Amino acid sequence: MTENTARAKRQRRRDSLKKEKEGKIDIRKTLSAILFFSLIGYVIFMPIFKTQILIAKGVCTTGYLTEETERIRYHKATIVYKFQIGDKTYKGNSNIEDLSQAGKNICIVYYPEYPSINRPLSRFEGKVKCDCK
Repeated sequence: MTENTARAKRQRRRDSLKKEKEGKIDIRKTLSAILFFSLIGYVIFMPIFKTQILIAKGVCTTGYLTEETERIRYHKATIVYKFQIGDKTYKGNSNIEDLSQAGKNICIVYYPEYPSINRPLSRFEGKVKCDCK
């Protein structure tokens, strides 16, 4: 009888611990999920945010197409453009594949507070008014 009582006691204790575990939130899993969905959100929404901020507050300037090319994933190589604001030179992807265009001017829209956020005017399909040539 004492053996059955001890066994029943151990079983109740195991059941009690199991219920406690089920009720707790696993911090590692929760933080991993938050990090995962934050990264996915960043990858999806950051390009949209940058484009919208350039439409709302972008400033136009003239840059030039370089002979340097850049490949993004599996796309064809495109020409890199450069432009200068103050003492600093910034660059971006022109989306132009024709290397014979190197050396020509290109109109660029940039965010004045962070000029590294920039796009060629051709990306905005008339949503941004520029007078650069």
